Amino acid sequence: MKSLQLIILSFVILSIACFGQSTHWIYKQQHPLDGCFTSAVEDNEGFIYTTQRFSNIGNLMGNIKHALLKLNKYGVLQQSINIDSPGDSILELTNLILLPNQNIMAIGVWGVGDYTNLNTLWVSVYNQQLQKLYTKKHTGPNFFLNFQVQKITKTIQNTYAGYTTYMFQNLTNPKSFYYEIDTLGNLVRPISYTNTEVYLADIIQNPTTGAYKGFGWADGSTNNIINYNSQLQYLGYQSIADNVSSFRAAKYINPSHYLFVCTTASDFTPNFNQDRIMVLKKNFLKDSTIQYKIIPGISIIDIDLGASNNSITFIDTNKIFITGQVGWSYIFNNTFKNHLVCVQMDSQLNIKWKKFIGGKAHYQPWNTLATKDGGILIMGSYIDNSMVNQRDALMIKIGPNGEVLNTNELPKGTQVFSYLVGPNPVQNILNIQGFTPNTTIHIVNSLGQVVMQQPITQQQTELNLSHLSTGVYFYRFSSPSGFILQSGKLVKE
Repeated sequence: MKSLQLIILSFVILSIACFGQSTHWIYKQQHPLDGCFTSAVEDNEGFIYTTQRFSNIGNLMGNIKHALLKLNKYGVLQQSINIDSPGDSILELTNLILLPNQNIMAIGVWGVGDYTNLNTLWVSVYNQQLQKLYTKKHTGPNFFLNFQVQKITKTIQNTYAGYTTYMFQNLTNPKSFYYEIDTLGNLVRPISYTNTEVYLADIIQNPTTGAYKGFGWADGSTNNIINYNSQLQYLGYQSIADNVSSFRAAKYINPSHYLFVCTTASDFTPNFNQDRIMVLKKNFLKDSTIQYKIIPGISIIDIDLGASNNSITFIDTNKIFITGQVGWSYIFNNTFKNHLVCVQMDSQLNIKWKKFIGGKAHYQPWNTLATKDGGILIMGSYIDNSMVNQRDALMIKIGPNGEVLNTNELPKGTQVFSYLVGPNPVQNILNIQGFTPNTTIHIVNSLGQVVMQQPITQQQTELNLSHLSTGVYFYRFSSPSGFILQSGKLVKE
């Protein structure tokens, strides 16, 4: 146990010298069915709202549901609700939007039966207490089956434009359908599509001109930049170089430029086993490349792929986050092991830091969110050795300087995050903010002797240290089994 504790401690980066500093944490959620966190938003107070998908893995015949969770900025669950969808049906929620009034809009698709009947756009709105205000459903064309909401972009009219993609099982004749909704969930632009075969990975709008760009397949040709006018009318496409193997995400950064992430062969020779993440800055009008950066993996045989839903996120364009997975498998089981990767870049695509996370489980990133404290939240799922073809939902909060907890061998079904401990140095009263069930804090002197311990039973805890002599001490938070969640140095004045 002692060696295990040392291994875990070596990956815990402390950021808690005083209150108010950024935190980093991990939130794992077990479910008897297949689970995954799919989207998140952060409100003005720092609370995080996230959707959790759960179903029978590989089951396309109904009963795919979602829950809506609210956590504080330290990763502590505040509230959760199940999102109602009738009986034997499929509800795929892939987007959350924080509305100007701080209500939360959940957008997805719904259908009764199986994936061949997903023909309804689903919009639900909740307040910050997770009370449902209303649900609106918009049915697509009668022949319009099996579609999934991909991504939403806020328009210059302060509405929300989105698209869905429909792909036949034999991967032929893909269609992308477009719509626009207002803040009340009403359709501003009816669900429509073009006759052109288009399969999109992302879509963005230029706030100056109102024009849109899509990224994906068009007319049987892969890896294209697809142009639309401000009314989402198709204008044609431009093919990208053959060394680009897969689009993932794009972001508008200023009136002239945008970024997009794809994968590419490391030596610009197509090789399925040697792909790398490539980030490009391009001119919005000419689609010419201004800059690009290739992000290598851990070894030459690794494949780096962006997160399924969103590989680029930022609030500040000088702190751009790119996420992906290093090594991947189409078969999602507990025999394959891989890493998550997260990179922070500046506006010139210089890498500030790069983190590889995991290695002892099968991780799949689904979405990312840049947070107001300068960090990033990665949402997705994982399978470890104890599970057989069943995913558990996973969220990893990384600090602004790359602070991250190790995901390996953490107790399943627990929340792990950085406690806020202060003041430090302390005279008499030590304040602790944060709570994980069945956790105890130990105060240890320089000889390694435990001089004080107290269970943590609530979000705010006070420790009276007036009986301790001045000097240097150490604290540690541990579980009943002795698993150390966090430790640090403490100065007593």
